[in-house]
Amino acid sequence: GFYTGFVTTHKAPVMPRRSRALSMYYQMRQLLYLSFLLVCAFRDGSSKQELYSVQGTSPSEILKRQLLNVAALQSVNKDLRQDDCVRKLDIMSVTPFTFYRGSNLLYFRDMAQQETISKSAFYDPRATPWIQGDMHVLNAGRFDNDEGTVVFDLNDFDEAFVANYLYDVYRLATSIVLVARNNSIGDINATACVRSFAKAYRDQLKNLAEEPSVKPFAMDYKHAQSDLIKKLLEDEHGSKAMRKKMLKKWTVMDGKKGRRFFDTEHNKDLEAVNSTERQEVERAMVDYYTNIVTSRLRGNSEYFRVEDIVLRKNAGTGSLGTSRSGHL
Repeated sequence: GFYTGFVTTHKAPVMPRRSRALSMYYQMRQLLYLSFLLVCAFRDGSSKQELYSVQGTSPSEILKRQLLNVAALQSVNKDLRQDDCVRKLDIMSVTPFTFYRGSNLLYFRDMAQQETISKSAFYDPRATPWIQGDMHVLNAGRFDNDEGTVVFDLNDFDEAFVANYLYDVYRLATSIVLVARNNSIGDINATACVRSFAKAYRDQLKNLAEEPSVKPFAMDYKHAQSDLIKKLLEDEHGSKAMRKKMLKKWTVMDGKKGRRFFDTEHNKDLEAVNSTERQEVERAMVDYYTNIVTSRLRGNSEYFRVEDIVLRKNAGTGSLGTSRSGHL
């Protein structure tokens, strides 16, 4: 069968030439969106239209923070094409959670400035593993692991780096509250969800500390307790059906028994690559299965043979606009 996947890189596309009038239009839209987002917040349980100004802060402090945030987001998005930048801000403006997803830079800046991590009772300067880097409730899902088992686990590591583990803990906890409020769940129940997560996290750390030889845990069908998770992890047939659905959506066959290709003609979110881009991806794939893969598939050139490559557009939130390729 075929394997499809989308890989994000950090090389931003070159900004095309624009007329001065159009450039000013995009800049004004960006400023309007950012100004709107950064001085308002959503009331717990309210509709998306009911906004209130930030409380407990003087107008001058609000303005100062607003300008700093606008400058920070403009800086991190400066290499994006302007239409991609506007599209990204459109997505970020939908809810506080989508804004949170697209403004990871502000999270880490605020956590450092407020010394939230270093003042935590659970802080230890030695606890600096590889962290996920953008931990939130939507960065988990179903996929086949390196042993061919369908599991439910974290699935987005393009912002991973070495730092204190509490950054991941606080970011996930915050996302739980934002998602709860967006679904009209009150703060009492949202707090209960956060406490449940924190207790499970603490208990697992305790288990690992007491028994370092504990094998890595995989949330597969056998270990799932939730009916919802079990449904997601039904069996290998569910995984195969998902792949077939993806292939039908994104690809076409060259004849009944011919090769399969990405369908760039009927998918506006796909764009053909040039020969140089294709060669770069093929070299990267060889390096991947030769030096990085640790499973039984290591060095299996036939399994990792590249059939087709495309550029994937309009995907992601924080990563929207960065170069992203799809491999078949």
